[in-house]
Amino acid sequence: MTGVMDVKPVGYLVKQVQHLLRRVMDDTLRDLGLTTPQYAILLVLTEDPGLSGAEIARRCFVRPQTMSGILSNLKAAELIQRVHPGHGRVIKTYLTEKGREVVSASESLVAEIEESMLSRLSSSAREEFRGHLQSCIDVLERV
Repeated sequence: MTGVMDVKPVGYLVKQVQHLLRRVMDDTLRDLGLTTPQYAILLVLTEDPGLSGAEIARRCFVRPQTMSGILSNLKAAELIQRVHPGHGRVIKTYLTEKGREVVSASESLVAEIEESMLSRLSSSAREEFRGHLQSCIDVLERV
């Protein structure tokens, strides 16, 4: 007998993938002393140094209040430095040398996880999958 949930909604499947990916990333990054949100922050700062906490929060899908605590932990671990430019209230955030080393070590681990996750897809199917995901993002950003 088939039930309603035999064919799961796409949104449910996306959330399930996100949840499982987060769990595997947290387990893997733990050896480097990182969580997945911390890794995301370090990666964002690699690509765009000097962002404010609010901008990092937007790019990492975290509330600003949550971001404050995460940034404090990263600063205590000496992975980032926060610089007040002297005018206004915006504090800019940069990676330290130690932070750059941790990002470098973690990128290969995360790449292995992604490779494993996509291992059943051909290279053309992977590109098509990325395209479909980006199309979904594009549509939802306009809603």
